[in-house]
Amino acid sequence: MVGEFGEEFATGANLGQTSRELRVWPQQKLLMVMYFRCSAVIHACPPSADTWRIRFFDLTDPVHPTLVATYVPSRKPHEMYLWLDPQDPGRPFAITIDEVYGTFTVSSFGWPWGWMRTWNVAQPRRPRMLAEYKILQNTIDYTPAPGENELTSYSSHNPTPTRNLVIDAWHSGGLQAIDVSSPRRPVQAGWFSPTPLGAVANEDPALSRGPNKVVTWSFPIIRHGLVYVVDIRNGLYVLRYTGPHAKEVKRIRFLEGNSNLGDALRLAHGRDR
Repeated sequence: MVGEFGEEFATGANLGQTSRELRVWPQQKLLMVMYFRCSAVIHACPPSADTWRIRFFDLTDPVHPTLVATYVPSRKPHEMYLWLDPQDPGRPFAITIDEVYGTFTVSSFGWPWGWMRTWNVAQPRRPRMLAEYKILQNTIDYTPAPGENELTSYSSHNPTPTRNLVIDAWHSGGLQAIDVSSPRRPVQAGWFSPTPLGAVANEDPALSRGPNKVVTWSFPIIRHGLVYVVDIRNGLYVLRYTGPHAKEVKRIRFLEGNSNLGDALRLAHGRDR
């Protein structure tokens, strides 16, 4: 170990808080860390203030990161991904993902659950939301079925982005393929939902005790053009994407949304071949 954050930033100084996600933008020497309350129901954390924030740190001196800005979102983010506009690699954009469970976990959760947003973060101190992507269940046109609001989640969860697509495990919404070739107008490019098993040994207490028995969960992995994704109730699925920008997916040797391994750096630099 060569250094650590000061006590004012460390999660240990904030009882019941967790630094869930972090991303680094090497070219700008910038570190982004997402902090929020750790669940007393799911993870047995002590009760704490319901605060959610993304902090931006200057890595000019990487052993001693300094806080340069704090962003407090209007909704509760859970995952995020830093990316560059494929039409203009000099214009940075970010994807944020809300993961919202049913009211079984927190009374303020439930419908309309969580969805995806695109952001312009060219000025890190003033991030600006560009657009939102929702499925039907995230809109005012949807009425939850009995038990659904409490024990189901139609929420965005783990995204794997390519240059023009975000492939996201959307809990009971199945696997969503979202066309983000225009960050201001994300649209559905494809969708897959497995046929649930008739019964399993144990239902997830928060996600599959409701009427919908689909719980897509993992970061989708793309390998040699095939998409691998896990439904934590029903199994592992291997898919071939055939929607818009299918050639882009077909050319990928390895990509997954939780790291910059494989083709991630090539795609980040706008090299699609």
